[in-house]
Amino acid sequence: MEETILTQPTSKTASGYEAAIEQHLAEMQRLNEQMQKDRLDIEKLKIETQALKSETRALLSEMGAAL
Repeated sequence: MEETILTQPTSKTASGYEAAIEQHLAEMQRLNEQMQKDRLDIEKLKIETQALKSETRALLSEMGAAL
């Protein structure tokens, strides 16, 4: 984890709470962006895996191996 965020604001003033909320919102945004990137990576890997699976099955079939 890049940075630890405290679960309770360090200041009990309105500006302290606002700053803490802004920090949490920024972290949520960063995590959402990372999740989206991860989802795209997973989808690409699924496609690659399917292609490799098909290629492997074709090669095994050519060699006469039972699937």
